[in-house]
Amino acid sequence: MLESALLENSQGMRVKVLNYGARIASIQCLANGQFREMTVTHADPQEMLQDDFYLGAICGPVCNRISNAAFSLNGTRYQLDANDGENCVHGGVGNISYRYWTLAQSAPNEAVLRLTLTHLEDGFPGNREFVVRYRLDESNALQIEMTADSDRDTPVNMTNHTYFSLGEQGIENLTFRLNSEKFLQKRGDGIPTGSFVDAAETGFRLKDWQRVGDFLANNQYAQILEEGVDHCFVMEADTLDLPKAELVSETHKIKLAVFSDQPAMQVYSSRFLSDPFEPGQGLCFESQGYSDALNQPSFPSVVVRGGEQYRHLLTYQFEAL
Repeated sequence: MLESALLENSQGMRVKVLNYGARIASIQCLANGQFREMTVTHADPQEMLQDDFYLGAICGPVCNRISNAAFSLNGTRYQLDANDGENCVHGGVGNISYRYWTLAQSAPNEAVLRLTLTHLEDGFPGNREFVVRYRLDESNALQIEMTADSDRDTPVNMTNHTYFSLGEQGIENLTFRLNSEKFLQKRGDGIPTGSFVDAAETGFRLKDWQRVGDFLANNQYAQILEEGVDHCFVMEADTLDLPKAELVSETHKIKLAVFSDQPAMQVYSSRFLSDPFEPGQGLCFESQGYSDALNQPSFPSVVVRGGEQYRHLLTYQFEAL
């Protein structure tokens, strides 16, 4: 059954969280004198049950791509659901975005959700418990803590898949910057080649403010020019004190800063959004480990040893300008 929790602070910021996919269903902030929806979402949360776009969802156990929908770990080959051509995306058909979590705790400024999966239930090894904790503070920061525990070695790479619009109808007039100087080169099916692309090949300096529409329309990197951005960027900052991504609506006078302890971020300009939405309606900043790390030995590992805990800290900080 669909359940929700509403987080509020004294600034009037409101965040609605659903137990279905541990999702962010809504973020509303005071922007330019009016409360506005910051995300791409459905007016009726029940419509999330038919969502195909991972709106606001926690993705995993392993987000992004796994090539050939398979991986080897400790001498065992694990075959997963091929739900993206020949590959696995966001954990396959039985992924955690499309499951009902237990709303274990709900308070005015905090919600805790839990999900238990058994060994091989979804193709991945280990009896696992996933916990997502949302906290809203008085500075308009939404803090998200994702943890996972397993009784045996297993891969974990969780992310949040919120589409941000900052109250605008599309992302073209938003401005952004990333704390990154390179991204993973990828094939046409989204699988990394193992090589890196210098951000200078886009014709833009990512650490400088760019209008999203200009970045997409005038990009010198052919793949981004033709398809939009849907790439895994390697983050420079190794601290939670510096934002890894920032997004601004000059129209509504509000800024989003994304803080994360993860080494990469999939930035996605929502090319595949469709009815009732439109392509380019939101921008995703998916904090995570490297895409396809399970099959790319040179990438940082996403394997968590049995008895150890996976932990991912993520903050969405909103600020009126």
